[in-house]
Amino acid sequence: MNAPDKMSTNIHTNLAEKATDSMTADGTADSADLSILMNDVRLTLTSAAGEVNILRGLDLRVAAGEAIGVVGPSGGGKSTMIMIIAGLERATSGIVKTAGIDLASLSEDDLALFRRDRIGIVFQDFHLIPTMTALENVAVPLEFAGKPDAFAKAEAQLEAVGLGHRLTHYPGQLSGGEQQRVALARAFAVEPAILLADEPTGNLDRATGKAVMDLLFDLHDRSGTTLVLISHDPKLAARCDRIVTLTDGRIVGEEIPAHAQDRGPEQGVASA
Repeated sequence: MNAPDKMSTNIHTNLAEKATDSMTADGTADSADLSILMNDVRLTLTSAAGEVNILRGLDLRVAAGEAIGVVGPSGGGKSTMIMIIAGLERATSGIVKTAGIDLASLSEDDLALFRRDRIGIVFQDFHLIPTMTALENVAVPLEFAGKPDAFAKAEAQLEAVGLGHRLTHYPGQLSGGEQQRVALARAFAVEPAILLADEPTGNLDRATGKAVMDLLFDLHDRSGTTLVLISHDPKLAARCDRIVTLTDGRIVGEEIPAHAQDRGPEQGVASA
């Protein structure tokens, strides 16, 4: 085993130990069943004008396999919340546990491997690598994760999103909807525990956006992945199991859509 493999093994062992420790660290009896736990999370940034409070005591609990829609005004902290869930931004204070792991306990190397193995992210702007084909874009995270047959798995994932005929095309040769489907294929390829989607239809027309969201929810249903969806479209958010409203850095409201009202906590709905 070479040095990088040893480092990866050590980090994975560290993550597994931290996941076990995190299950009871906050004293919450059902915390082991939660995919996401945020307790009194605050983020304060400094600027020339003084401190800026982005998150102000945010509390959120998301059950494994649950889909939640996050709505609220621009600047309310929605994208920041996703960044903190993914460990791309560190909270100033509070508890953040994602996929059973207390993110405050992880080093930057740990966080990078944690995201690689457990988190899928879909952005509004696609973020595909322009010099790589659709197939190569989807294969990249699989290769980073050391998965065998990365290109075969990437091809199967692209076929699952209806792009089996576009494997060798570059992002610049694809429509916006096709690029977002490549991004979805890439996000789901590593079978993440959690998918974070930040306005995934923001750059698409209504018809294309609906097709992309139909695909996203279909993949979510088939994989059992926990989904956190940020959207300004209340109809899209209403397709989730639960809708939370985030305003001024706090969750100020919660709603269970009609289609999910007959489901209990054991079916993937956790109280915020």
